Amino acid sequence: MDTKMALALRQVQPSTDETQFTALLSHYPKLTHYWNLDKRECDIEIIKRELVGMGLGINEKIMLKFLVMVWMGIDVLNFSIIDAINILDADDLEDIISWTNKPFFP
Repeated sequence: MDTKMALALRQVQPSTDETQFTALLSHYPKLTHYWNLDKRECDIEIIKRELVGMGLGINEKIMLKFLVMVWMGIDVLNFSIIDAINILDADDLEDIISWTNKPFFP
């Protein structure tokens, strides 16, 4: 890839969906390091390991599953809306409800 092409790719503006996802992800600073938004990727294998480990609380694990589902456009981590409703606080639930009312897929 030549320099001009690389520069042009770096200057591509994020889509509206990517911007909305970035805003949503910013509500969960402890989870942001799983994404490289500049490269438009997340490391699903690291996320899977974190979900079985002890480093995250149950609320964070639920929201991480939700965020991955939104990011990928498919539920690869078995996000449970029932768990979300029963466990999450009102702010986290509001993020999910807002997304279901106007879904976006980066």
